[in-house]
Amino acid sequence: MSGESADTSVENRFYVQVAAVGGDRDPEMEWGRLIRKHRADLTAENPIYEVIARKNDQRSFIRILLGPLPDRNAAKQKCASLLGLGMKGCLLRRE
Repeated sequence: MSGESADTSVENRFYVQVAAVGGDRDPEMEWGRLIRKHRADLTAENPIYEVIARKNDQRSFIRILLGPLPDRNAAKQKCASLLGLGMKGCLLRRE
């Protein structure tokens, strides 16, 4: 077989984290706020909410992620695009 296809297995998928909220807050409200602020940039996105439990104090928070993206470069490009359009920050996450 000629050429190589991108490896999109679970361990090679990347996400862009666009926000995080405390576990007692509604992540959909934060996503709605982001949509209102960056409408043209986010309307086609379907966020993923990832609950993270902190071990040291039994509190939790919720990451708001976009993706999955096929590789690190695609995630970096997505983040750079969002930053270029006015988003304050984003982080790359690997699954």
